[in-house]
Amino acid sequence: MPDAQSKPVLVCSLNDNTVRLYDLPSFSDRGRIFSKQEIRAIQTGPGGLFFTGDGTGELKVWQWIIDASQT
Repeated sequence: MPDAQSKPVLVCSLNDNTVRLYDLPSFSDRGRIFSKQEIRAIQTGPGGLFFTGDGTGELKVWQWIIDASQT
């Protein structure tokens, strides 16, 4: 999915209850999102939003922000 600056980012869930974010095409680590249980759904949305759903049924809404130090 694209980030706030339209750069490609790989977003993937792992069995350790995290979502990992990687810059593409370098695959450099961009960060992690932690959850109470395994993430079972990731969906992109409009306006830089994306959504995660975990095994507890909890849905979270995330939004990309522009890091002023990288502009």
